[in-house]
Amino acid sequence: MPTFGPQALPYPNPSDAADVPGVLLTLLQKIQVGGAIPYTSKSALDASGTGFAGQLAVVTADSTAWKNGVWESNGSAWSLLAAPRVTGSFTGSTIYSGGGVTVYTENGRCYLGGNVTSTSASFTTGTSYALGTLAAGFFPPATKIFASSANGFFSQVTIDTSGHIGITVGGSFTATLSVSMDPCSWDMS
Repeated sequence: MPTFGPQALPYPNPSDAADVPGVLLTLLQKIQVGGAIPYTSKSALDASGTGFAGQLAVVTADSTAWKNGVWESNGSAWSLLAAPRVTGSFTGSTIYSGGGVTVYTENGRCYLGGNVTSTSASFTTGTSYALGTLAAGFFPPATKIFASSANGFFSQVTIDTSGHIGITVGGSFTATLSVSMDPCSWDMS
């Protein structure tokens, strides 16, 4: 025989997972217009757990600028979906004389560009030379090594976790060093 009138939901129901209504209510209270949960820092987002696949969160005021943006969960980790461009700086070493090096992060990746030029000096094959340092907040999470060109020679650019940039030149010469920073980019997380 059919039942007429309003249906009552049988809560709590022992067949449900523990506190499903409470968990759902907590989630609904956090969701803002647009469907993204706001956090003031990436560490607060990480402390909240990994979320569910497709869940969005917005980090708005992290002290490390590149971490501010929209993050998406895959159900087991958060990945940066979109973030504004943040410009950094490069401080040259004693051999640095100019060149216009650009430093910026965008969507969780750091990019270097331009050339480092030096004062005229003698450079020896296989010897490492300090080029300069990146501003704090732009350091790679692990030492990065890049192939580059210096005065027509294949050379190796190394950037360590303290932001120090060095080059090992691939040929001996006496001249003004000119090194391309264009191939240098890395994931910040």
